[in-house]
Parts: sequence; structure tokens; C-alpha cells
Amino acid sequence: MEFYIFNTKSEAIDYDQLVTVASNYDTTSNWANPIKHPTKAKWAIAVNSSFSIEGKQSQTLTSDWFPNEL
Repeated sequence: MEFYIFNTKSEAIDYDQLVTVASNYDTTSNWANPIKHPTKAKWAIAVNSSFSIEGKQSQTLTSDWFPNEL
């Protein structure tokens, strides 16, 4: 799965809201929940292939995003 990485939670939420509204999700659901990096001031959210951000590269999250998983 590919993710966009942002410097703030609000940027990640803005992307989620864009996808949620444009995709006509119910008011009780949304596209994806932002993930906080455990040690860095970074936030990630799953990419929806129908909604790209110009100039932003999607990435696969590295294992440091999930230190408690084996």
C-alpha cells in the first residue's frame, strides 16, 4: 500500500477529507485515518489512486513506522 507523508496531522486530514467528500462516503465513514510516526513529526495516510497530489510522491512505509510489529 502506498502512502502520502505529511509534516502535520492537519495536512493528512485535509487529504482524507478531499477523498471522503469527492467519493461520497457516508458521514459515518471516511477514506483513511492518518498514522503518526512513533518518533518523528510526520503523518502518513493511504493514497487513493483517484486523488493524487501534484508534486507529491507516494511511498511505502518503512518498518520504523511500525516498531511494535514483528
